[in-house]
Amino acid sequence: MQSEEKIATILLVMASLSLAVAYLTFLPHGEYQEYSDSAEIGDWVQAEGVIIEMRTTNTGGHLILYLKDSEGRRIMIFVPKGAEMRSTLNAGEEITLCGKVSEYRGEREIVVDPNDIDIE
Repeated sequence: MQSEEKIATILLVMASLSLAVAYLTFLPHGEYQEYSDSAEIGDWVQAEGVIIEMRTTNTGGHLILYLKDSEGRRIMIFVPKGAEMRSTLNAGEEITLCGKVSEYRGEREIVVDPNDIDIE
């Protein structure tokens, strides 16, 4: 192999590895695990439950939902800049959502994208 070919091959391998690392680090996994008490901060999860409470934050226009799942757990959901969704959601509705487990002021929450909420 000539010098230019070796350099091109090395650069191609490095670019491929960089893309693989970026995908595994920054993008959510294709399959989410079912939310449970054993889910750790940073895990991508799916939760399903009935909306028992909704409120909008005082600043930022974020939406906070509280779900009751099939096991009776109260799950806090944070929807960044999701206040406009409030008019499309109602207490008592069953929803399914995907997001990342996080913690805010000592309380666990799931942070979701407003586009990832399915109303059933």
